[in-house]
This record gives sequence, C-alpha cells and structure tokens, in this order.
Amino acid sequence: KIFCHLDSRDILILTRTSKKLRGILMSKSTSDVWRAARENVVGLPPLLLDLNEPQYAHLIFDAYCHVGARSSRSQALQ
Repeated sequence: KIFCHLDSRDILILTRTSKKLRGILMSKSTSDVWRAARENVVGLPPLLLDLNEPQYAHLIFDAYCHVGARSSRSQALQ
C-alpha cells in the first residue's frame, strides 16, 4: 500500500535497489501498484497499448535515448 503513494519514477528507482525488491516489484501481481503510481503523475500521457507499466516508466523517466540506443548523458559529453 505504501508503494501506491509513490510515482512511477520512484517505483522504477526502487526496482534497482536490490534483487529481492526488483523481484517483488517486477512481478505481475504488482500491476496495480504500477498503475496507481502512474496515476500519481499529473499530466502523464496514457499508457501505450504495447507497453507494460514498468516499460512505460522506463520510457518516460529514464535518461536513455530509445531511438539511437545511447544515453542522454553520453550525448551530453560529446
């Protein structure tokens, strides 16, 4: 229930803190947590039909270029 008060970016970051927490948060049984977290973000576009909640959070909140397969950090260094 606590995770439902966070936003998608926070949940995404939590999945990277430990293997055990990742296993919990990436299971299908937590889809309601991810949905609630997404709904906590004001102005976020609706979930795309071909993505699940964690994939959508990764697309929206990670500093990663999905087109050129390069991180925005590496682009800034060039």
